[in-house]
Amino acid sequence: MARRRRNKNARRKNSARSRVALEINSSVVREIWAVIHLALGVFTFLSFNRSFGIVGEVWIGILNPVLGWGVQVVPYIFLFCSLMLFFSRRVSFPLAKLMGIFLIVVSVLSILHLYVPMDSIYAEAQAGRYGGYVGFVTNFLFRQVLSLEYIGAAAIFLTALLIGTLLTFEISLGALVRFLNPQIKIVRKPGRKKAGVGTEEDEA
Repeated sequence: MARRRRNKNARRKNSARSRVALEINSSVVREIWAVIHLALGVFTFLSFNRSFGIVGEVWIGILNPVLGWGVQVVPYIFLFCSLMLFFSRRVSFPLAKLMGIFLIVVSVLSILHLYVPMDSIYAEAQAGRYGGYVGFVTNFLFRQVLSLEYIGAAAIFLTALLIGTLLTFEISLGALVRFLNPQIKIVRKPGRKKAGVGTEEDEA
């Protein structure tokens, strides 16, 4: 009898916990995440001015060597994510979009590090300048290991940037060209009709 009572009490507690968990609305959870992203953005921005003491210095000390000059964009990224979570009813980050964002970040930092001579790419990354450690790794791989020239490495990084843009914003290359230059019009030729197949009007 004692065991049955214990089992019943345990079931009641579990059911009560599940009810409490299910009572949280998804919109409230989304807004909580929005507040967290906003707080991270403000925290990162104020850490640049050393307003958070040792904690802020450690945070910037971690981000700065990794991202280099790209660390200046981190607060705005957090702010952008916060606004999306606040005002969008449905926010989804599929694998393709995450891959696109990753390619954009890596390619931009790699392009920044292209301006650094090969003999000082690690020193500049360690100092938190240009593309940081991310730009150092990609430039070392393509320019040192694979012995690519400046133009070849730049072509690869620009290609990665273009692919990342298409994946992130889910647009076609034609739409991107029209957005950059509205005067350009892309006309597609209609498909050819199969031989032996015609409409009733043609037969008439």
